[in-house]
Amino acid sequence: MNYINLNGFVLINKVPGFSTTNYSEKIKKIINNRLRLIYSREGVIGDLVEKVGHTGSLDPFASGVIVLAINDATKVIQFLSKQKKYIAEVLIGISTDTYDISGQIIKQQRYTKQELSKVVDLISSSLINFIGKVEQTPPPFSAKKIKGKRAYQLAREISQHNTTLLDEIKLKKHTVYIENITIINQYKDRLVLEVSCSEGTYIRSLVNDISNLIDIPLTLSFLVRTNSNNFEISQSYTLEEVKNSENLNFLLPLNVVLDNFSKVVIQDRYIFRVRNGHSFSKSSIIALNKNGLFSDKNIFTVMDKKRNHLAIAYSDNDINFKIKRVLMPY
Repeated sequence: MNYINLNGFVLINKVPGFSTTNYSEKIKKIINNRLRLIYSREGVIGDLVEKVGHTGSLDPFASGVIVLAINDATKVIQFLSKQKKYIAEVLIGISTDTYDISGQIIKQQRYTKQELSKVVDLISSSLINFIGKVEQTPPPFSAKKIKGKRAYQLAREISQHNTTLLDEIKLKKHTVYIENITIINQYKDRLVLEVSCSEGTYIRSLVNDISNLIDIPLTLSFLVRTNSNNFEISQSYTLEEVKNSENLNFLLPLNVVLDNFSKVVIQDRYIFRVRNGHSFSKSSIIALNKNGLFSDKNIFTVMDKKRNHLAIAYSDNDINFKIKRVLMPY
């Protein structure tokens, strides 16, 4: 039997109703059950999946692409592009305590057809205020921690005592970057936005912030993540497709992803230093390619002339390179 490389990524098209953690556990179980069958058939003992990480959770309410890292691929999660893209449906005339349609209504307003047209124009003109660096407060129902507890756990506890969530749960603001927001459709009291943004951006909070700015009740009624870390939803698999696959073709090998990082190729005499975690400079380089599809800004994979991935390095000037993670240690 050929060696099975279990280091890679699984791109999943998540459906509403399940958390990212649910999918991580399910994928690990599916792959390991498949491997046990393969090993049993071949009469051998082989490796199983030990670690599954993700590049950013997606609300149970939402759907779309989530990127799961398997085994050693978890080591490069922090170096992947941080960009995300969403399609968001916004319901006009309702605000809720969770900032989405699953919550309790706290404000409601009906609008005529003519009034809705003016509201859409008002929303459209307000979007410029949310382009670029934005201070954003996470929603009350989120995975952020407050004194050791997840915000959604506190929110559930508080809601059982009929206390207004917005008054009780105080989450710190954080800075996110929103590259673009575009209105792509509108029908009756629903508006569809396309949002390109950095990791950590809560689309629910964005909709709530727009609502507060223009003093119009708005809530998120549906959300699809169409791109995560430059992986497109068209590349992803449903859980059923993964279950029904006879092999592991859904596993995107780590090296395929690293091949699409920005990269530097070093001279042979510096390989030992790089594989021991030492920094290097431009004089050590044979070639540099800064067209990385999946790598974050200023992140490079360091390669030898045989195209082996030796390490991950950081450089903000393309002159001095600092090793951040050794991939092929001695």
